[in-house]
Amino acid sequence: MLPGDVVRSHAATGRPTADRAAALASYYDSEVDDRATRALSDQREDHRDLFIDAVTNDGARSLLEIGCGPGIDATALAGVGLDYTGIDLSFAAVVMCRGKGLRVCTASAVDLPFTDNAFDAAWTMSTLLHLDDVEFESALREVRRVMRPGGLLAIGLWGDHVTSEQHLADKTGQRPPRYFRFRSDHDLRHALAELGQIEQWVTWTADPSPYHYQWALVRTHDSPRSSGPEANHGDGRQRQFGSDAI
Repeated sequence: MLPGDVVRSHAATGRPTADRAAALASYYDSEVDDRATRALSDQREDHRDLFIDAVTNDGARSLLEIGCGPGIDATALAGVGLDYTGIDLSFAAVVMCRGKGLRVCTASAVDLPFTDNAFDAAWTMSTLLHLDDVEFESALREVRRVMRPGGLLAIGLWGDHVTSEQHLADKTGQRPPRYFRFRSDHDLRHALAELGQIEQWVTWTADPSPYHYQWALVRTHDSPRSSGPEANHGDGRQRQFGSDAI
């Protein structure tokens, strides 16, 4: 299962989006202190460094993080001089990040409170998997809207061999189940190709989870309607013994 987290799952019940968002905010509010001290895997940190190198070489200055959590990635991203902005559904996470001097606000990925072309780059890890397909498409459109044309987006999600929809409960049973949409590699790559060109694609596993992590670096199209062939720079699956628990 997902490392140290999930004990049961059941099929999605079709709860309204507002209810799902409230359940997610409540869950992550209650867990923010624990997540603030939870180490990321070597793979996650290595790919964050890769992203920093890519956006630095690209001349990016402003960065949006969607799903900042307690600010672990945010601290690293802001620490290299990027003009950092983050959002999260969890008010407790926002308060914690602000306490670290980070510019963050409470917001949803499907309704970003920013002007068009406001950011040079974007970063989102283990966040957009909480959206169903309609919401996911809306979030990608919002990302495209607030990013400058040709900007770089790094996205990381937990995926499965076959796309599935679930609610997963934590081991205590005291917190509300969280909604997940685990996308297959094919389905995720197809969705991202509508956003831009996939410049890097990597997956890895994290025992004992039955899922695998999907990490992509996408260069947004120059215009919302433009399209082009997807670049595939590696499909290697790598085994990772660490925790990127969602």
